[in-house]
Amino acid sequence: ARTLRNDNSSRFGKFIELQFKPQTGSATQVLQPGMTGESLRLCGARIRHYLLEKVRVCEQQEGERNYHIFYEACAAAVASNGKDYCFPQILSKDKVKEEFTINLEGFAELTNYAFLTRSTCKTLKDVDDVEMFERRLNAMLTIGIKREDVSEIFHMIAAVLNLGNTKFDAPPNNSEGSMVMQECSANIKVAEKLLGVPHG
Repeated sequence: ARTLRNDNSSRFGKFIELQFKPQTGSATQVLQPGMTGESLRLCGARIRHYLLEKVRVCEQQEGERNYHIFYEACAAAVASNGKDYCFPQILSKDKVKEEFTINLEGFAELTNYAFLTRSTCKTLKDVDDVEMFERRLNAMLTIGIKREDVSEIFHMIAAVLNLGNTKFDAPPNNSEGSMVMQECSANIKVAEKLLGVPHG
C-alpha cells in the first residue's frame, strides 16, 4: 500500500524474538536476570507476523492508496478489454514461469469501487500497475501456487471490491433493521458468483 511516507509499505508488523543460551555450562542452564552479552550466545531467532492492516481495505487517508493488488488487477482487467487476461503481455515469455489465461471477472476501472476512491491517489510515480500485476502473477507461480488457486485468489479479491460497494438503508416502518439498497444488487450478484455463494 502507499502511505504518506512510503510508496511501498508492507502494512504488517513483525515481532522479532532472539533466543540466547549461556556461553558456558550445561545446555539446560537457566538464564538468569542480569546475564550480559559476554556470558550469552545467540542460538536462534524467530520472526512472527502479527498484523495485517485490514482497516486499510475499507479506508485510506487522502494521499494514500489501498493495497497495490487491487489497482494492479483493475489495470490488467481494463488492459485486456474483458474478463480474460492472457499472461504475459508485458513480461518476456522466456522470463515467466508459464503462460496462461487468468479470469479477471469482477474487476473493472478502479473508479467503480468505493474502496479505491477514498483518496485521490490512484497511481504511483514510475510504476506501471499492469506490469506489476504480471510480476505478481509470475511470483505466485514461481513459489508453486497452482493456476487454479491463483484464479481463486483473484476471484476473492474481486469479491471484496464488489462487496465494498454495498450500501444499506432502513426499510420502511422498521428503524431497527436494514436492507441492501437496490442500486447495489449488481455488485452483490458478482460477489456471490465469484465466491460460489448461491443467489438469494
